[in-house]
Amino acid sequence: MKPVRTVLICDGESEVAGWNTILKLLEIKADLASTRQIVRSPMVVGGYDLVILDTGDVQSNIVLCRMLRPVHKGVLLLCADDPDESYLMQGYGAGADDVVAKCAGARLLQAKLAAWCRRIEWNVLRRYGLRPPEV
Repeated sequence: MKPVRTVLICDGESEVAGWNTILKLLEIKADLASTRQIVRSPMVVGGYDLVILDTGDVQSNIVLCRMLRPVHKGVLLLCADDPDESYLMQGYGAGADDVVAKCAGARLLQAKLAAWCRRIEWNVLRRYGLRPPEV
């Protein structure tokens, strides 16, 4: 089974360090891209199974999500520093598959990432006519 192809779109050094810790615990290798790189070439995300948006800016996350949804058929995970319901709803409205409030804690974030990766892997198995394992 191929690993889940993941890209983290993140501009802040402290956020990148936090994500590295979480992704290592889940044994997920992710490419890193900046907002600027993605704005110049949004089609680059089409080759990934999972796109994690955590630019550190609420409106940038929403704008990027809207821009990427038409070109990315995989999972878009939008991160929120603020668990404000209106922002979470804007994220879903912009095309996010899930919106995660980072203040909920690293364990919840890890669990959500693990669940999305499991779902992606199962979809790949189904594509090739194989059955996913029973849980």
